[in-house]
Amino acid sequence: MKFKHSIFSFLLFCLALIVIPTFIGNLIFRDYKVRGIGSANQIGFDAKSNVSCDFPDSSLTLENVFIEIYSSEMKHPEIVLRQSMHECKQHGVYYNSHNCLKRNNLFGMKGGTKTDSTGSNPQGYKIFNSWQESVADYKEWQDRNYKGGNDNKEEYYQFLIDIGYAEDPHKYVKNLKRIPLIIFDSCKLMK
Repeated sequence: MKFKHSIFSFLLFCLALIVIPTFIGNLIFRDYKVRGIGSANQIGFDAKSNVSCDFPDSSLTLENVFIEIYSSEMKHPEIVLRQSMHECKQHGVYYNSHNCLKRNNLFGMKGGTKTDSTGSNPQGYKIFNSWQESVADYKEWQDRNYKGGNDNKEEYYQFLIDIGYAEDPHKYVKNLKRIPLIIFDSCKLMK
């Protein structure tokens, strides 16, 4: 009886070693996923069509996008980062949307006439050679359209609503405010 008890205890212990870290890891990191590990796109296939697709740019990370936004001296960089996260989220993973991966378009900007790597662009989204170009394009757009300061976040959210940034600007801003952010110390040291 003692032998069966010790085997059962050992198996329970092994199971706990597998289940508990996985549960805790999912609990801690569920809101901060930036490309799911082992996702179909990371291994070069589109999950829905099984067609080989482009590998994502390895420099496209949450921290690098924030550094690019911050170093361009954009107004309200935290809100702009939230916009990129919102626009590029697919299946719960940031920077994983078709617009992001195929068009390097982090902000859902329209006005493009080029076709993407699939040979189409029916919605008229802009297509960039790199995600950094997308950030530069947003900066130009912001400079042209936003005349407010950098002190009042609510003023910028209201600007996004007033300009009609999304199909439903009120819902869009509400969703932006829900996105949790990690502010990177390396960005604060850049200025």
